[in-house]
Amino acid sequence: MYLEHFGLRDKPFALGCDLSRYYPAAHQEAQNDLLYSLEERQGIATLIGEPGTGKTTLLKNVLRLLSSDLRGVLVSDVSLAGGSLLKQVLFEIDPTQSADPGLLGALKRAIERAQAMDRVVVLMVDEAQALTDRQLQEVQYLSNLEHRGKSSLQLILTGQPGLEFRLGEQQFKALRQRVAVRSYIEPLSLRHTRGYVELRLQASGAPESDLFVDAAVTELHELSGGIPRLINLIADRALLIGYAEDLAIVDKRIVQRAAEELQLREDTAEELRPAQIPAPVEQRLEAIEQKLDRVLAGMGRAGLLDPEQFPSPTLNKTESSPHPREATEAPSEAESDRASGIVTDFPRRPRPT
Repeated sequence: MYLEHFGLRDKPFALGCDLSRYYPAAHQEAQNDLLYSLEERQGIATLIGEPGTGKTTLLKNVLRLLSSDLRGVLVSDVSLAGGSLLKQVLFEIDPTQSADPGLLGALKRAIERAQAMDRVVVLMVDEAQALTDRQLQEVQYLSNLEHRGKSSLQLILTGQPGLEFRLGEQQFKALRQRVAVRSYIEPLSLRHTRGYVELRLQASGAPESDLFVDAAVTELHELSGGIPRLINLIADRALLIGYAEDLAIVDKRIVQRAAEELQLREDTAEELRPAQIPAPVEQRLEAIEQKLDRVLAGMGRAGLLDPEQFPSPTLNKTESSPHPREATEAPSEAESDRASGIVTDFPRRPRPT
């Protein structure tokens, strides 16, 4: 609708991965880290970033830059309906191979054939934080494959901050220890937001580089938090509003109105909130602490612990009598602990006479 009005060939801020509009400046450090990891055959690299920061686009650009001796395989659909990641990797390496029976053997042979042609397989897993435990175990298996003392394939695991939390779990400790390079994508700075907008407009044939005035770009950066996906959403809506109002440029007011129409003010703040430990984990930790306090309290009542040497909120607090209704309806701490397999009714130690 607005293309002819602003003299554009196509939509400059369309969503999706378009490498012709790739802005490399903001991702240069992360891209160099990944390419170095691959060239040096370091095994596993991770790429972490918030949603919408351009992780997938960076992966596809790295895929495009791979040297001829590297065979890139990008797995972007990790849901797989609960299926095997190994099957998909085998299909990507060699579609002619049958996965059943002997999946592991077939996968090894496919990788060895690539090595025989002096080509190293590079497996890139996008949105890896969504991998199931089984799939992460398969990734761990792949990381163990070696040929002549070197990793048989290179791995790049890309995901949101939750990926680091997953790799920190005890069952994946060995996998985490194999990560040689850790790269991060940050939101765009104001300078890079300006460069990103200009590049997109130029790629779409904008006759004027200042279609978005400086104040509009600054506001666009503030409202998007520097997240490219949100920049695209707001800027595209701003162009539509500018067309509807028959404007020649996009100013700060238009950008603000675009964000309001998209209801992005609150969404942006929520999306940019620092990553936290998932609520269920916090709840489990709190429950464990409460049960530990009750265990200590039981040991204290039985005379097995000295409250002064082992201070505990439960040991030292003054217990008040429960309301009669609560006393009849609520189960006792001991009953709750028995239900969860924890015993707090310790036998009382005989006091010396």
